[in-house]
Amino acid sequence: MISRNAEIHGHEILMMVHEADAALTRDDLRRLAAERFGADARYRTCAGGGMTIDGLIEFLLARGKLIERKGRICADISQMCDDDGH
Repeated sequence: MISRNAEIHGHEILMMVHEADAALTRDDLRRLAAERFGADARYRTCAGGGMTIDGLIEFLLARGKLIERKGRICADISQMCDDDGH
Protein backbone atom coordinates (compact mmCIF):
# COMPACT_ATOMS: atom_id res chain seq x y z
CA MET A 1 0.00 0.00 0.00
CA ILE A 2 1.20 3.52 -0.82
CA SER A 3 2.00 5.96 2.00
CA ARG A 4 -1.11 7.86 3.03
CA ASN A 5 0.76 11.13 2.39
CA ALA A 6 1.68 10.27 -1.21
CA GLU A 7 -0.63 10.95 -4.11
CA ILE A 8 -0.94 8.17 -6.64
CA HIS A 9 -0.42 9.18 -10.25
CA GLY A 10 -3.35 8.56 -12.60
CA HIS A 11 -1.06 6.36 -14.70
CA GLU A 12 -1.34 3.73 -11.96
CA ILE A 13 -5.11 3.60 -12.42
CA LEU A 14 -4.84 3.59 -16.22
CA MET A 15 -2.45 0.65 -16.09
CA MET A 16 -4.65 -1.17 -13.57
CA VAL A 17 -7.63 -0.83 -15.92
CA HIS A 18 -5.54 -1.77 -18.95
CA GLU A 19 -4.18 -4.90 -17.24
CA ALA A 20 -7.59 -6.09 -15.98
CA ASP A 21 -8.87 -9.33 -17.51
CA ALA A 22 -12.12 -7.63 -18.54
CA ALA A 23 -13.62 -4.16 -18.74
CA LEU A 24 -14.47 -2.88 -15.27
CA THR A 25 -17.50 -1.14 -13.86
CA ARG A 26 -16.97 2.04 -11.84
CA ASP A 27 -17.64 0.01 -8.69
CA ASP A 28 -15.00 -2.53 -9.74
CA LEU A 29 -12.49 0.26 -10.30
CA ARG A 30 -13.28 1.91 -6.96
CA ARG A 31 -12.88 -1.42 -5.16
CA LEU A 32 -9.59 -2.29 -6.88
CA ALA A 33 -8.17 1.17 -6.21
CA ALA A 34 -9.19 0.97 -2.53
CA GLU A 35 -7.64 -2.49 -2.19
CA ARG A 36 -4.38 -1.41 -3.77
CA PHE A 37 -3.98 2.16 -2.51
CA GLY A 38 -6.40 2.51 0.41
CA ALA A 39 -9.93 3.87 0.61
CA ASP A 40 -8.72 7.39 1.43
CA ALA A 41 -6.04 7.61 -1.26
CA ARG A 42 -5.67 10.81 -3.26
CA TYR A 43 -4.67 10.89 -6.89
CA ARG A 44 -2.80 13.28 -9.14
CA THR A 45 -2.19 13.84 -12.82
CA CYS A 46 0.05 16.16 -14.78
CA ALA A 47 -2.77 18.73 -14.52
CA GLY A 48 -3.22 18.64 -10.76
CA GLY A 49 -3.78 16.61 -7.65
CA GLY A 50 -5.82 16.04 -4.55
CA MET A 51 -8.45 14.01 -6.42
CA THR A 52 -10.57 11.22 -5.01
CA ILE A 53 -10.93 8.09 -7.11
CA ASP A 54 -14.28 9.41 -8.41
CA GLY A 55 -12.69 12.73 -9.34
CA LEU A 56 -9.87 10.93 -11.12
CA ILE A 57 -12.29 8.68 -13.02
CA GLU A 58 -14.24 11.73 -14.22
CA PHE A 59 -11.01 13.53 -15.15
CA LEU A 60 -9.70 10.55 -17.15
CA LEU A 61 -13.06 9.99 -18.86
CA ALA A 62 -13.28 13.66 -19.87
CA ARG A 63 -9.86 13.45 -21.49
CA GLY A 64 -10.49 10.19 -23.34
CA LYS A 65 -7.92 8.25 -21.32
CA LEU A 66 -10.68 6.06 -19.92
CA ILE A 67 -13.59 5.05 -22.11
CA GLU A 68 -16.97 4.02 -20.72
CA ARG A 69 -19.43 2.02 -22.80
CA LYS A 70 -22.55 0.31 -21.48
CA GLY A 71 -21.35 0.74 -17.89
CA ARG A 72 -17.91 -0.77 -18.53
CA ILE A 73 -14.63 1.12 -18.43
CA CYS A 74 -11.49 0.40 -20.43
CA ALA A 75 -8.26 2.37 -20.80
CA ASP A 76 -6.77 3.97 -23.88
CA ILE A 77 -3.12 3.95 -22.85
CA SER A 78 -2.14 5.54 -26.15
CA GLN A 79 -3.50 8.73 -24.53
CA MET A 80 -1.15 8.45 -21.54
CA CYS A 81 1.22 11.38 -21.18
CA ASP A 82 4.98 10.97 -20.77
CA ASP A 83 5.17 12.08 -17.12
CA ASP A 84 7.56 9.67 -15.42
CA GLY A 85 7.27 11.36 -12.05
CA HIS A 86 5.06 8.71 -10.50
